[in-house]
Amino acid sequence: MGDPFPRLTDAQIRRIETHGRRRSVAAGETLLDVGVTNAPLFVVLSGRLEIMQVQDGAESLLVELKPKQFTGELNMLSGRRGFVRMHVAEAGEIIEVSREQVLEMVQADSELSDILMKAFIIRRVQIIERTAGDVVLIGSTHSPGTLRIQEFLSRNGHPYAF
Repeated sequence: MGDPFPRLTDAQIRRIETHGRRRSVAAGETLLDVGVTNAPLFVVLSGRLEIMQVQDGAESLLVELKPKQFTGELNMLSGRRGFVRMHVAEAGEIIEVSREQVLEMVQADSELSDILMKAFIIRRVQIIERTAGDVVLIGSTHSPGTLRIQEFLSRNGHPYAF
């Protein structure tokens, strides 16, 4: 299927940097929280980021990002609310690119667009497979209402647990 967390080349990182800003991050800093809309893209230059699933107030590690890797998934493009929390695990430096700049970048740079879009799609598929979303559907498998909601969520590619 492909690598959901590919490493960017130095040349690709330089092109991304023209759309964003470089900044230092401290260990323990929260870069993104559950429910945030219009999340930025982060490219790790040094240090490490942890992406956490949050359920019932408890965090569990979904993935750790290392230098030359980037954050984001399809919610970044749609502007929908996110369902993960992101912490800085090890101090370092990142490039932060606003959602608007990401949208401009994917329209203007076909190579970066291919890399980002492929990763975002693979990540969404993995989130759906893990039922790592922010919706829990409770109902009978025999209920027409429950089945309609389940079909709606599936059709729209929204992760949910049943």
